[in-house]
Amino acid sequence: MEAVPGIKFYVIGDFIFASIVYLLLPDKGGTLLTKQVGIENYVERRKKIQRLNLTSDLFFSVVFEDHLALQDVLRILTGICDLRVMRTEPQRSYRNLYGHSSVVDVWAEDSQKRQYNIELQIAEDEDHLKRSRFIQSRIDSRVLGTGTSYADLPDLYLIFITEKDFLHTQTGCSEIVRIIKGTSREIPNGVHEIYANLTFPASTVEQTALLEYIKNTTTVFSPDTVKFENLRKRVAYLKEEEKGVRYMCEFAEELLAEGREEGRKEGRVETTERINRLNICLAEDGRTEEIIMAAKDLVLQGLLMEEYGI
Repeated sequence: MEAVPGIKFYVIGDFIFASIVYLLLPDKGGTLLTKQVGIENYVERRKKIQRLNLTSDLFFSVVFEDHLALQDVLRILTGICDLRVMRTEPQRSYRNLYGHSSVVDVWAEDSQKRQYNIELQIAEDEDHLKRSRFIQSRIDSRVLGTGTSYADLPDLYLIFITEKDFLHTQTGCSEIVRIIKGTSREIPNGVHEIYANLTFPASTVEQTALLEYIKNTTTVFSPDTVKFENLRKRVAYLKEEEKGVRYMCEFAEELLAEGREEGRKEGRVETTERINRLNICLAEDGRTEEIIMAAKDLVLQGLLMEEYGI
């Protein structure tokens, strides 16, 4: 029996697209057999996507391309219940699968022209407060065109999601306000800085449920997810539905290509160190078979790095 190379297709669940197929010519009994090569890797990719939480740079960015999912989060964290997101735009300066930047932020505008910038910052090596100053200046300079009055600057909400409570407030959601020194008099300038951390519960049930969901991002409906049902549906689409999983794989492959280009420019030392850290994590967790699988499938390797936050 002779093996003939055929079309490349992927397999996600029962859906087949782009992997390698070998058609085995009929044997004496006239049976046509098909051997699919590399299917296990693509099934593993799907499993890794299902493990991702919203603390993953990759997953955070893709989820919040959807304006309704982002709208759920903004309503809960700002307390503006009638907020309607009209435009959203990911600002992708994050760590790609071979890079090292670890910042993801998403910009949005609502029906009242208020501006929002929500950022995931899990790394602890950033000066969060000075970074907020930079983001404010970046957005204001874009909004404030030549001849525009400062009075036309819209309200701006800067939202930072961090792993630890670096403000030491011991609450899951805090807002920084400007006051006159020595008094409690607030001087608003249209800028609202909100810091949400994943360590402590927040002051409202909805905020606490949302922060827990960011840490443990499931697709299961529960009473806790009612207030952010659009977010849960977006997560379910990307983790469980064929088109959603395919989109995640394509997105990861795009990042992988960008990372390879960056690696050619900056050298391979950092990439090698990250792969070594991943292998150690997998070995310590008893997942040694995935070390070999990741070496054969670089997208799977990248998804594992996202899972471990490497």
